[in-house]
Amino acid sequence: MMKKKATTKKSAKAPDAKQLRAELCSELTVLRTTFQDIVARYQSNLEAQMLACIEMFSGDRSDELPGMAEDEKQLRNALEAVKKLRLKPQKGRLKDLRQIQAAIERIVELSSQS
Repeated sequence: MMKKKATTKKSAKAPDAKQLRAELCSELTVLRTTFQDIVARYQSNLEAQMLACIEMFSGDRSDELPGMAEDEKQLRNALEAVKKLRLKPQKGRLKDLRQIQAAIERIVELSSQS
């Protein structure tokens, strides 16, 4: 008994290298736009936190200042944390962004505890 060979008809041709490159370029363009949106949102959020800290500590009225603003030890610690940052913006390192974010989050955390 002979088995019949299964014949499969290809209704659609598999994409060739040119079509695959075009699709990859299209997907990378979408990814680039998404990346830019994420970076812009991240920057906006972090800058908003920084501005909130600046406004919080630049007030003149002591009743508007957080308790930390009157605590010299905490102020020195926060100032030292910012001064200790060793950033290299020309390298565009994610590590630098994380250090900045951690410093700002620490200051926000300290100011909310008081």
